Amino acid sequence: MNSLINIQKSLQHDHGHSDTQSNQPFSMRHCTYDESDILALCHVCQQNLTWLPRWQGPESYQRTWWRTALKSDGAECWAVEDNGRITGFCLLVTDEETWKLERSERVGNRLAYFRMVLARPCLSLMTISKYLRPYIRKETGSKYPLPKYQRRLWIELIAVSPECRGSGHADKIMSFAIGRAKENQRDAIALIVERHNKRGRAFFKRWGFVAANEGRRGIVMVRTI
Repeated sequence: MNSLINIQKSLQHDHGHSDTQSNQPFSMRHCTYDESDILALCHVCQQNLTWLPRWQGPESYQRTWWRTALKSDGAECWAVEDNGRITGFCLLVTDEETWKLERSERVGNRLAYFRMVLARPCLSLMTISKYLRPYIRKETGSKYPLPKYQRRLWIELIAVSPECRGSGHADKIMSFAIGRAKENQRDAIALIVERHNKRGRAFFKRWGFVAANEGRRGIVMVRTI
C-alpha cells in the first residue's frame, strides 16, 4: 500500500480528459501515519477548505482529526506527490457504517471544540453561519443526503494546493479515485459539494458527476461506474 503508484498513464481517454502536463512525474501514494504526511494534509485543507471552522482552527485539532482518519478501518487516503511534496489528496470512504461510527473519535471533545470556536471571533461567525444557513434558505433536505447505491465509493474529502490548480493535479486525483472504485467493484462514486463552490461543481460535472440530491450539507453529486 505504501509503494508509489505511477499514474502517468491514468484515464486520459475517460470522457475525453487529457492531462495538461502528461510529461510531469506525478504519482499517487497511500498516506501514512507519519507526522510529515499529517502536517501536509492539514496544510492542504487549510488552504482549500476556508469555509469550514475545523480547518481554520488550531492545528492541533486538525492533526487529531487526521490521525484518527488515517487509522480508520473504513477509509483510505491517497496523496498526489510532485517532486516529493504532497500537493493534493483524496480521502475515500470504503465502509460508510464504520466511518460514521468513528465520527466521535475524529471530532473529539465537543466542549473543547466549541471553546476553541468561541475563543476566535472569525470561527464563531463561520460556525453560526454553517448551522443557520439551511434554516435561512428554508432547506428541507436531510443532514446527510445520500442517494442509495449498493456498492458506492464515497469521497469524503478531495483537495489540491491552490498553486497547483490548472496543472493536472486534480485530474490525476480524480482519475485515481475512479480507478479505486473500479478496483473495488463499486457501482458508483459520490461526494457532497458546497453550493457556493461553483468551481468544484464544474470540475465534477466535467468528470461525469450529476446532481443526485440536495440537502443541508450541500449538493450530492454522483457518477456511475
